[in-house]
Amino acid sequence: MAKRYIQEKLTGQPGQVVSFKSIDGNLEAVVTDLASDPSKSIILTVTAPDDTSRVLVTNGTTTLESNPAYLEFVPSGSDELITSNDNYFYSSEGRIRKFLLPSLGDWVVVATKGGISTQSSINIPSVGSYEITLSYFKAYIDVTYDMGAVCTCSNGIVTLTASDTTGSYRFCVNEEGDWIIQSLSTTTGQAIATVHISSLNEIVVVQLSSIQPNLNDNSWSVIQAVTVEGQAASYWSIGDCKEVILNGTIKNGNTTLKTFSNTTLYVEIIGFDHNAANESNSKSTITFQLGKKDVTRFDRGNSNGTCIGLYNSTGFSMQLTATNAGGWQDSYMRTSLLPQVKLCLPADLQSCMRFVKKYTDNSSTTTHTAAATVTATYDDIFLLSEYEVFATTSASNTNEASAQSRYTYYENGSKVRQRDNSTNTNVWWLRSPSITNTAYYCCVNTSGAIASGSASGSFMISPAFVLGV
Repeated sequence: MAKRYIQEKLTGQPGQVVSFKSIDGNLEAVVTDLASDPSKSIILTVTAPDDTSRVLVTNGTTTLESNPAYLEFVPSGSDELITSNDNYFYSSEGRIRKFLLPSLGDWVVVATKGGISTQSSINIPSVGSYEITLSYFKAYIDVTYDMGAVCTCSNGIVTLTASDTTGSYRFCVNEEGDWIIQSLSTTTGQAIATVHISSLNEIVVVQLSSIQPNLNDNSWSVIQAVTVEGQAASYWSIGDCKEVILNGTIKNGNTTLKTFSNTTLYVEIIGFDHNAANESNSKSTITFQLGKKDVTRFDRGNSNGTCIGLYNSTGFSMQLTATNAGGWQDSYMRTSLLPQVKLCLPADLQSCMRFVKKYTDNSSTTTHTAAATVTATYDDIFLLSEYEVFATTSASNTNEASAQSRYTYYENGSKVRQRDNSTNTNVWWLRSPSITNTAYYCCVNTSGAIASGSASGSFMISPAFVLGV
């Protein structure tokens, strides 16, 4: 049947449907306002990749389109009502397109521009409002998992589900960043991994690993993914340890302070979701501290081995000179030494470490008593404070307590540490500036009590870091 096209621009309002009807041989537009009966409306809001993309929505029977070549078509000689179901069909185009869907069920949304296209699907189970976002960015995650398991891929906003349970699937993702891959089977349990997508058309291959009850048997990717899902405390306990192998050199300028060459040490869990309201916006986290040595058992909740700190007879100082001005924020420890320690950690661990907000007295002077000088820094590797270890502020600014919490581990865990390279017990640094002397920072002495030491002195360091979100 021949088609006649209407090329006249018409204007409607959100919530209206514009229809065409032949009346006495003339075509007239009829506007129907559905706002009076919202119970019958299914609104799908589509965020297009850009302002000029052409977008269509189809369920295989009905196709609705925005930014068409012509506004509407009417069969030649027809008197029947022809309806456009796109709420914004006659409004100026933008990234946001709204469609009034005529039925429930599965719909496919497609955007095209200049020969490229992208699509996604959505299930409409009931009357209401729904949203979907399209992007021309594409990357691929090829997953191998246990046959029979249900496999999903999620970035916290979009969740994709494999269409079968054959044990392998390619996910097409439309955003950069971290994606969590999970499989769940009634016979083999749960497996999980985190994948970072950084470039267009990237292909990442993932072999899912089941979550192991012994922390040390899991990859850092698995630990990170379990933590993000808020399940870490269900699998592991405070004091559980994981092996790390350190390689690299720590320097002060051109002076080498300490070199690691395949040095095996352990990190242990000291807190779950620690101080979440202040530090991580109530998200799921797990805090590790380095470290331990001589760990022999890894069964859940079994804390063994010897607590240690990284030691060097010179250069492991809070400041290069004997002052605590600038507090933690401007300290030599924070700005130079600890970033070098991070680079000595395994690369797969480094990629999982997250920044958290840590509050400390960061006074630019040597006065560390005011509430206003307790401010936030964002750290992915840090030292603990007096309050985080002892739940006291006897040697530090009392106002630190209002923004900090004691780590669960230190409610019962040992505060005495040995050097990583000997059996000698030694003092280890805390990040809190001391109020007992303008040249001191807080530390833990050889008997495990709070103390203070000269900022330019060389004590052990036992840094901590956080995984999660």
